[in-house]
Order: sequence, then C-alpha cells, then structure tokens
Amino acid sequence: MGSGLFDLLMQEREAELREELREELREELRKMYEAKLREQEEQLRRQQEEQLRRQQEEQLRRQQEEQFRQEVQQTLEDTLLIRFPTAPLALVRDIRRIQRPSELHRLIVAVQQVPDLAAAEELLHAAAQTDDPDTAFE
Repeated sequence: MGSGLFDLLMQEREAELREELREELREELRKMYEAKLREQEEQLRRQQEEQLRRQQEEQLRRQQEEQFRQEVQQTLEDTLLIRFPTAPLALVRDIRRIQRPSELHRLIVAVQQVPDLAAAEELLHAAAQTDDPDTAFE
C-alpha cells in the first residue's frame, strides 16, 4: 500500500512538473514571438521612413527642377523683351512650352544673336514645336 501511495504522489508530482515545463515553454515561446514581432515592426518602420525620405527627396528635386526651369524661362523672356521690346506676347507662350533647360540656355544665346524679331519668332516657335516635356531634364 505504501508503494501505491508513493507511486500516486510521484505521478502527481510528475504531472505538476510537466505542467510547469509546459508553462515555461509557452512563456518562452511568447517572449520569442513578441521579440520577433517587435523586430519586424521596427524593420517595417525603418522601411516606411526610408520610403518617405526618398519620396520627400524626389519631391524636393522636382520642385527645384521646376523652379530652375521657370527661372531660365524668365531669363529667356527677359532677354527677348530687352532685345525686342515690341515682341508679341505669343512668343512668351512659346517660351513657356519649352521645358528643357539646355534648350532654354541655347535659345538665350540665340536670341541675342539673331538679326531681327522675325528670326527670333521663327527660332522660338520652332523650338516650342520640337521640345518634348518628357525629356525636360536630360
């Protein structure tokens, strides 16, 4: 009888130890899962910050390019009007259609060198017809 009681106590103790071990394992798995989750959340946060930073840089670059293009267009307009005060306003529309700063720079020099207003009109009209906005900053 003493042996049966001892076996019963041992079985109860074994069951308690197994339950404790299961709880410890569950707790360890929970901690590992939470750590992995925190790591993934941090990685996602860093990726989102990097993406936002790249978007902001791209937006700033585009704004700067647009501002530069407008300044060069204004310089060409000023050059035209200083050289030819009677130039028609339709030429300003042609100038605004030209998007490539390199083309605008070329035209600033060309407007200074053309012999008359008619040549300037022809030059600007032709440039406005051939400029491709998709390649503006190439």
